[in-house]
This record gives sequence, structure tokens and C-alpha cells, in this order.
Amino acid sequence: MNRIEGPLTLVVTRRCNLRCGYCPQSFADRDMEPRVLEAALRRLLPRLAPGAQVKLFGGEPLMVPALVRKAVELVGRADPARAIEIPTNGARLGPSMTRFLRARPSVAVALSRPAKEPRALPNLLVNFLLVPGENAAGALWRLGDWVARGARRFNLLPAYYVAWTAAELGELRRTFAGASRLLSGLSGKGRGVEIVNAERIGPAPLYNGGVCVDTDGAIYAGNLFLARAVEPRRDAFRLGSVFEPQALRPSPPPERFFETARECFAPEVMESTLAVDRALSEFIHGL
Repeated sequence: MNRIEGPLTLVVTRRCNLRCGYCPQSFADRDMEPRVLEAALRRLLPRLAPGAQVKLFGGEPLMVPALVRKAVELVGRADPARAIEIPTNGARLGPSMTRFLRARPSVAVALSRPAKEPRALPNLLVNFLLVPGENAAGALWRLGDWVARGARRFNLLPAYYVAWTAAELGELRRTFAGASRLLSGLSGKGRGVEIVNAERIGPAPLYNGGVCVDTDGAIYAGNLFLARAVEPRRDAFRLGSVFEPQALRPSPPPERFFETARECFAPEVMESTLAVDRALSEFIHGL
């Protein structure tokens, strides 16, 4: 592998302070050690394609704030223009971390839960969660509230790898229809909102391509291996380790990610996943 075309994802912790019922991730009481972080950046950052970002991932990355700071500083010294994204639920995003990140324009915070002052966060991206059981009126109120408090970039995330009923899927489509009207109205008033989903397509719904480093330094193709249902098959995506001097193994072909998801998740769950993905794609294409 000569060049990493997708993101470089660093799993700085497998811990999370929440246990959302719709989340497919596998969690564990494991944090990345500083030596693993340093080795990962030393080996992989020079291979990262121009424009590809570094993602500090979890778990909840801000469970290990010192490691997040170290990662931001190391990337900033080695590659000052490199974009960094930190997805977080925001529960541990206090004033000190906010000040630290705000002083670094290359960092984007991808926030999935409301913050008191969204404008205070650098390059804010809202990971706008849509879950089974919420009606369209409630989801649209949340979207409007984010906009009213200053958010302008959104990544819409319907819950994947869970079963949606026909009624819940209908409510999701009504949410997307209402969101289209809301966004059109905002654009007409000169208050345009950016939906970034089309820029973030991965080889399987929800999951990224590129290269991912787990807490122990193992290097994987993409981050699908982090799903609970896929963990028993994780070796199919292992490329090597930050501590192994030999060349990394070739990445599996893109279709293998989707095939593995289909093999690992229950049929009804995959059917729901494809249905919500179609609804999202129709919404995006209609913008």
C-alpha cells in the first residue's frame, strides 16, 4: 500500500460514556497508548493523500482528552494543513477542550448531541441522528433548533444496522421531506445550510474506507471491523500493525466490505439498513 486515499482513522479509545441502543459499535475498556499514536502517525501520516483527513475516533474520543490533544499537536507539527475531525457526543466537551480546539482551524468537531454554544466550536459539523420511534415533527424541531443556534453543516445519520418498522420508515421519509422544505426556505432567506453526506460515502453504510488503527496498533482496512457483529471477522480486514516493519497487506476490494456486512448482520437488519440508506440517498439527490 503506497498511498492512503481515504481517511486515516485512529481509535484513541474503545470506551464510551453512553450506550445508545441503536449504536452497532463494539466497546471495551481499552485506550490507545501514546507510543501507539506516535507510531501510527509516523508510519501512516506521510502516506495520506492530499485532502484526506485524520479522524480521532472511538468509543468517545474525549474520554481520553490528553491523547486527543497530543494527536492534534502531533498532526499539526508534522502536517499543519491536514484536516482533523473529532466525532463526539459532546458530554465531555468542556471549556478547556473547546478553547484548545478553537485555536486550531484545521480541526472540525463533529457533534452528535446539542451543545450550549455551537458557534464556539471550530468548523462545527452536526452528526444529526435519526432513530426509529421519533416522529417527523420532533426531528424537524431538533433540526430547526440546531440551525437557530448557529449550526450550518450537517451530516444526517439515520440509525443503521437496526430494524425499522414500516411505520418508522414512513416517518423517516416524512422527516426528509420536511427537511427539504426547511432547507429550501433557509436558502431563500440567504441562510444556506450544507449537507455533507454526499462527501462521506464509504464501502458499507455508516462505515469509512481508508485505513483505521485500533487501540493496540493493529491496522485495518476501513473501520467496519469495529461493529460488534463484524468483530469475529475482523482478521479479514487486518493489514498489519504500526509495530510490524514489513509492508502492509493489500486492502480487500470495496465490495468485500458490503458483502461482509450482509453476512454478519441479520437479514431483517440489513433490509432496514438498505431501506433507510435509500431514503437518505433520495433526500440527498433531491437537494
